[in-house]
Amino acid sequence: MFLVLITDSILQLDTKEASLFLWYICTRKIAKSVYIERVIVNSDWIIYIILTCIVLLAILRARFPYRFQSFLQLTYQSNFIKQYNRSVDQRHLFTFLSTFFNLISTSLFLFICAQQFLPTYEIEGIGWYIRIATLYSIFVLGKLWIEQIVGVITKRQNEISNYAYEKLIYRNLLSVFILICNILLLYTIPKTQMSLTIVGVTILFFNLIGLLSIHKRNSSQLFGRYFYFILYLCALEIGPYILIIYTLIGL
Repeated sequence: MFLVLITDSILQLDTKEASLFLWYICTRKIAKSVYIERVIVNSDWIIYIILTCIVLLAILRARFPYRFQSFLQLTYQSNFIKQYNRSVDQRHLFTFLSTFFNLISTSLFLFICAQQFLPTYEIEGIGWYIRIATLYSIFVLGKLWIEQIVGVITKRQNEISNYAYEKLIYRNLLSVFILICNILLLYTIPKTQMSLTIVGVTILFFNLIGLLSIHKRNSSQLFGRYFYFILYLCALEIGPYILIIYTLIGL
């Protein structure tokens, strides 16, 4: 009824008066309007990262079936290390692809952690993921490069090279578990600081088990050189992580 009366009133006005009346109504409505910015966060790129990880695992499984099976069995036996722990094997395509898988899978987990533990930085989008992946790649590959230099300086290149290779392979295997955690955190488990802490502690626990296994297997080579080995652990194993923790606390 109110709309009919308004329409009749407009029809009784001439063209100029009707235009002024409509302009007044529209400007009043616009003045009272409250605009809410619509922020669209596109997370499709995360699906592509996960699919890339799955495709890499499929390629490794199809291209190197026996090696891939031994790789997965590292959790309870060391046939892979005994059979493939040679300096020439460190440049094998399987090692390269599994390391690349490690870099992108672990970087995604670090991206998720950064979103929850550093909320003031508004970490969103593939740009932040590329930054984190770049820093993590520099960290991992830089450590490998420094370890090779230490081996040359101490004239223990074969021992250090084999030790670094075993660590890399164990962490590549651990990144398979990290991929599973990424999928659960993104699509099943709520991404809370508590759930991420539990997953992070579990990853560190598995990593510690791998390191202890490596140390036990190389105990004969380390016997009599524990002083230098402890210096090595402090400088290249413990030191970098302490530095990262202090850096994150300072952010």
